[in-house]
Amino acid sequence: MKKILVLTDFSDNANHAAQVAARMALRLQTDLLLYNAYLKAPMIPVLAEKPWSSEGDLSWGDSAVEKLDLLAGELRLEIENMAEDERRPKVFCSYGEGDLGVSVKNLCKEHHIDLVVMGSRAGGSINHLFFGSDSGSVINQACVPVLVIPPKNELDSIDHIMLATNFNTGDWEAVKYLVALSEIFKSEINIVHVQLSADEPDVSEQERAKFLKHLNQLHNSKISYHQIRGRNVLTRLSHLCKESRADVLALVHHKRSLLEGLLQQSVSKKALSAQKLPLLIFPSMS
Repeated sequence: MKKILVLTDFSDNANHAAQVAARMALRLQTDLLLYNAYLKAPMIPVLAEKPWSSEGDLSWGDSAVEKLDLLAGELRLEIENMAEDERRPKVFCSYGEGDLGVSVKNLCKEHHIDLVVMGSRAGGSINHLFFGSDSGSVINQACVPVLVIPPKNELDSIDHIMLATNFNTGDWEAVKYLVALSEIFKSEINIVHVQLSADEPDVSEQERAKFLKHLNQLHNSKISYHQIRGRNVLTRLSHLCKESRADVLALVHHKRSLLEGLLQQSVSKKALSAQKLPLLIFPSMS
């Protein structure tokens, strides 16, 4: 992995996500790039129900530099305290004005980013995929996976990863990414397909067979596959995550994906808020 991009608005939740990213960087032996974005009225680069602005702050750029330097110093110290014989990841800083999603897209290309990490506010990470303001822009524009860290989730280990699939091309790319990640974290990968209706299959047998054929060719004992049915996909996924003790829930964001299907369902905000797992959102391949 080349570099992790960490989005921050300097809130407690964003700082928490940055600390999680620092621990991951040490395990992955990759550097960190901290980034703060603002508009004329600064907008927070975390998953939130409404944009937050700081009215009358005409020196936001200077303030951002100071806060970025302070956060970078804290992360460098934490990395130094955690590191033994490993290479110490470097921490870089950047800030800019404009749409957060566009900024993320450009940064990923310019700095060879392999992963974006951002925090979510109270309510859980899935909640803000539906009700967030900046989340859609980041997820739509990012060309690399986006890891959303809920408050108080330390992600101390990544022993179990659950990937929800609809057997699309992007899903297979996600599998390959997760396999590489699992080799470092010694993770087990549970791939699950959620069929909304037993009478009306949501994918063709050809798509399913092709995906499972590729899966079997990996000969990886750490990967398992399950299929579940149910109209309330989120509830079924949540229960399965608890049963398997998943540390991360992975989804692919593109047309006809599970995430797209969830967005079209009438799912209560209460149910969405109950999901406290970190989310790893993979970009569309189409």
